[in-house]
Amino acid sequence: MVLCVETGAGLADADSYVPLASADAYWALRPHSPLAAPWAATPEETREGALREATTHIDVLFGPRFPGRPAHGRDQRLAWPRRDAWDQEGLPLPGDRVPREIVEACCELAARAITAPLMADRDAGPRVIEERLSVDALTTHTVYTPDASPPPAVPLARALLAPLLRPGGTVLSRT
Repeated sequence: MVLCVETGAGLADADSYVPLASADAYWALRPHSPLAAPWAATPEETREGALREATTHIDVLFGPRFPGRPAHGRDQRLAWPRRDAWDQEGLPLPGDRVPREIVEACCELAARAITAPLMADRDAGPRVIEERLSVDALTTHTVYTPDASPPPAVPLARALLAPLLRPGGTVLSRT
């Protein structure tokens, strides 16, 4: 299935911030990265799926902290383009295209999505992380994982998006 890339027009059916050719060019310029070779070796339809997953990840994890509001209201599918938006330095963000930071973060996340889900589903229940059995007194001690923590944001993606995020709020991160 061919990507429907957001052009800045606020498309109702957009499913990616980045065209596949642009993501391929992004990784071709970074041959030193351990993510470049797996990206290039992955079939086209899988790379397109990874771009879709990365786009969704950006909107779900970071969307609530993006400044302004969607340029075309609820008619547009993705969080960008936006209107009445300024970056952290107070510079206006254009309302007719997707910012460079979004494109780069999407490329980074898509390459990571090739090898593992960006937002894995939670387990159905707690997992045992420690179990002790004492035979002489016939006692057991079992420790389960605490409630699952929120999915982590990839540090590089978070750093790339930082100039676009409103202060305050929480972006999920590794601890």
